[in-house]
Amino acid sequence: MKVLITGAAGFMGSHLLDYLMPKHTVVGVDNFSLGQYHHPKIYRVELTDFGQTKQFIDDFQPHVLIHMAAWAHEGLSQFAPIKITQNNHAAFLNTLIPAIQNGVKRVVLTSSMSVYGD
Repeated sequence: MKVLITGAAGFMGSHLLDYLMPKHTVVGVDNFSLGQYHHPKIYRVELTDFGQTKQFIDDFQPHVLIHMAAWAHEGLSQFAPIKITQNNHAAFLNTLIPAIQNGVKRVVLTSSMSVYGD
């Protein structure tokens, strides 16, 4: 099974990538704005760029999409809620649309503890 993990350089994404690699063909994407885990199977992709994201998904053709990418800036979110929401929304849609167009069989969405605040 071919699995694409977004946000793969973050804490949860990098652990999931390592866990799934022995069992499946797994690649990760990240823009490395927050995550710092560098791995030969993690590619730099800016998910807010539809063309770049679509090209990567068209080339890889995943069966499963695990979407973990998000700006989870707890401190910044109160000062820039629209910017953070727009970024997360664009990254999700720019990933989901080409994944569906390429016949993805399953989409797994995650959240963050930051939705709960302090």
